[in-house]
Amino acid sequence: MRVRRAAPAISSLSRPKQWWHRFIPDIATLIPTTGRERLIFAAVAISAGICEEIVFRGWLLYFLHAPIGITGSMLVLFAALLFGLCHIYQGPTGVFGATGAGVLLTGVYVVTGTLLVPIVLHALIDLRMAIVPSNALQVARAQTT
Repeated sequence: MRVRRAAPAISSLSRPKQWWHRFIPDIATLIPTTGRERLIFAAVAISAGICEEIVFRGWLLYFLHAPIGITGSMLVLFAALLFGLCHIYQGPTGVFGATGAGVLLTGVYVVTGTLLVPIVLHALIDLRMAIVPSNALQVARAQTT
């Protein structure tokens, strides 16, 4: 009679990377963990929310529409794609996510008629990493190595 041994349990931290991990760059070093890093990250997130919305929803939409003549959904998609491409350092997933966020933020801008709402939303989206608990970040970093 043969005795079967149970396969050793593989913890989530020691699992081999999935095929799709190659499309996601390791940006774990950009995520803040200390209090000082979180403060700096928060300042950068707020600055990005303000500056990127002024550039991409304010100036770029005007520039693509008035001088070039792009209108309607083509204007929204083109501007959102340019916004997404500026996040290429985050890999394909970051580009797709930023493009989707660009469409959403442009829609909010069009509906509200003000840049203030997309600025606040953008800053809040970016600020989420400054408030994620440190232990969750350590698990995420361990899974990417």
